[in-house]
Amino acid sequence: MVLTASESAIRHQVNGLFQKFHIKPNIVLESKSIITATDLALRGVGLTISSASILTRMRQTPVNLLKIDENLIYINFFIATKKDIDISPSLQKLIEGFKKLDLS
Repeated sequence: MVLTASESAIRHQVNGLFQKFHIKPNIVLESKSIITATDLALRGVGLTISSASILTRMRQTPVNLLKIDENLIYINFFIATKKDIDISPSLQKLIEGFKKLDLS
């Protein structure tokens, strides 16, 4: 498998799936970039778990896509800012907009 680095959010979720189903993956390469991991998988280095938003960025190529049940894996999104700085009015507006969305 070609996976993102162990500290990435998607990797944490993938590791959770491996543990849940008692899978010991054969990891041949790790990358800090999900785009790089996906591109390497598309070039035949191994298989990877990626998102639809990443796959749409890739050039068209014959590829096998196997959808993972959305109840098995999900991604949490965060807004991060530098510690001890004031949140600007525009960022506060963005945060309030996200709070109003039903992202579950």
